[in-house]
Amino acid sequence: MTRAGIERLLSASPIAELAAERGIELRPLGPELLVGRCPRHAGAVGRSLLVERVSGRFRCLVCGLRGGNAIGLVMHTDALPFLPAVLKLAGRAGLDLDALLVEPARLEPAPSEVPEWALTPPVGLSADVVAHVCGEASC
Repeated sequence: MTRAGIERLLSASPIAELAAERGIELRPLGPELLVGRCPRHAGAVGRSLLVERVSGRFRCLVCGLRGGNAIGLVMHTDALPFLPAVLKLAGRAGLDLDALLVEPARLEPAPSEVPEWALTPPVGLSADVVAHVCGEASC
């Protein structure tokens, strides 16, 4: 699983929707926070689960549950290890698992795509200037 794949999965899995699907009612607590009952001790303590809207991270102020993100929420509420939780979220979001496993295209051109003139120093530069810039006598 690549980092980009995890990011795609998390952006397709809003944590507030996942919490609602698991019976966790979240209410606004200011512009950036949601609050609800922790799934670990839902009946014993009031609203102690804090969810950050922007980052999608959560934590419980009572038991210290820190599952992190949407994947962690599914792991805790559905009692799943990491990979099955990822598979469940990917299926829910309609994402192709193979696409999550592939590195995104590089932003840099391949060496064969770099023009020849970009690989040679400009004509007329002295050897000491080239050595200073390149760290050696030729680049």
